[in-house]
Amino acid sequence: MGRLPLDSPVPYTLYRAVRSDKIKLGEFWSDYAHGEEPVTRQLKEPLMWAGISMFSDRQKASNAARAWSQGQWLAELEIPDDAGVIVKQTGRDPFHHSVMGTPAMLRSLVRQVLLIS
Repeated sequence: MGRLPLDSPVPYTLYRAVRSDKIKLGEFWSDYAHGEEPVTRQLKEPLMWAGISMFSDRQKASNAARAWSQGQWLAELEIPDDAGVIVKQTGRDPFHHSVMGTPAMLRSLVRQVLLIS
């Protein structure tokens, strides 16, 4: 399983932009699962295509959600060290992570849904 840096707290807390406070499995489908062709950066880092984007910083997640019109809510996930998911920092932003797991597993890790203020 991929891991966050060793100094990260366990369980890991990550944030995912979602469209509603009633989370559907579709919120946790990757571009790959949707059948979308990979873009250049996803070809360089395939986990960005096969996984879903999350942030380890709530404000960064909120900013990204606004910038990309991804919804008004953030799902806060608590990911224990033994969860059956892969977590890897990807891209240029050190707070951005690609997370790969089944949609049902990822949804089960949601601790709360927060309105973006």
